[in-house]
Amino acid sequence: MGARILFSFTISIISLVLIVILLTKNKQVTARFLVFPLLVLTATNFLFFLFESKLMLHVPFLFRLGPLLNFIMAPSIYLYLRHELKGKNRITITDTLHLIPSLVFFADYFPLYMSSNEHKRNILMHLYQDINTAGLFQEGWFLPTGIHDFLRHAIALAYILFMVDMVNQYKKDKANQRTTWKLLEWIKVLLFFFFIMTIAGLFNYLFLSTHYLWAAIVWEPTIISLLLYIFLVFNPDILYGSYFIAITDDNDKKKQVALPDDLADLVRINLNKFITTQQFLSKNIRIKDVADAIGVRPYILSTFIHQTYEMHFNDFINMNRINFVKRRIKSKEWNAYTLEAIAEKAGFTNRTTFLTSFKKFTNMTPTFYIHLITQEGDDFTR
Repeated sequence: MGARILFSFTISIISLVLIVILLTKNKQVTARFLVFPLLVLTATNFLFFLFESKLMLHVPFLFRLGPLLNFIMAPSIYLYLRHELKGKNRITITDTLHLIPSLVFFADYFPLYMSSNEHKRNILMHLYQDINTAGLFQEGWFLPTGIHDFLRHAIALAYILFMVDMVNQYKKDKANQRTTWKLLEWIKVLLFFFFIMTIAGLFNYLFLSTHYLWAAIVWEPTIISLLLYIFLVFNPDILYGSYFIAITDDNDKKKQVALPDDLADLVRINLNKFITTQQFLSKNIRIKDVADAIGVRPYILSTFIHQTYEMHFNDFINMNRINFVKRRIKSKEWNAYTLEAIAEKAGFTNRTTFLTSFKKFTNMTPTFYIHLITQEGDDFTR
């Protein structure tokens, strides 16, 4: 038991450190969603430590909170994948349906949770006399003994099958891909470890004798957690969200920030879709609006625009607006429009900004440009 105590405590500390890194160092929105399953693992391993060390006798109100939290593991991983693959970063009211299994468990264990600490200590003392019975989960009041452990893993397996299908559909949909290959590999690893943990749990319930049951319940998730954490530590792009690579210019020794090729390609594809659909015509558009639309953080989009076009975000938007105006003028669609109307159609908030931008990107005024188009007709080239 001593090894299990030390191992559970160590894994809890490692998990807590990783969560702190995700919350403080990783600026990606997805990091917040990844924190949920890691929190469940942290709490589970720490509760194992409390139980194994008998410190649970001092905090009996935490008894049997582990299984309740474990019902949230599968939904939390699902929400994380949904954000990574589909860009859905809001939890809706329908998402509360994922809590139904945990609510059923809570209802079954409600008398235990509401009982006095002394009553819980008595149960704990009884379990410590034969610790192997701890894995039978006999404290419910209306469902069969141990059924929750089976249901939890069966439900998790259903989630895994659904999430694997989600990943496969995502890989087939080349047009709407929004995740780098490194993140996709991490998702596969996460699903693999969760699958192993789930299958092991089902095996324990169906085939393992009571004598080995509790040891397996403790060792399996802690070992799998450790392997998962090792993978995270050796993949700082996931842990820190460090998409940036420092590049040093040998001439002036000035560090410049660049994006990895796979991330730059992802941003390029999604930004081209944004431009093709003419979403830049919206007034008062902000870099956050565009970043959200293409599924990246604002600083990644800003870096890409600076790296690719050597300009700031506002200039990039205005450049596309001016190109849009030039095409409409050439097609003679806007012959009857005033400059104010053209500026409004192109998404500019006022005439002055439009005139300034037009001259910046064409070296001429809109009036002169219209005059040239009129004189030279369709043979005029920009």
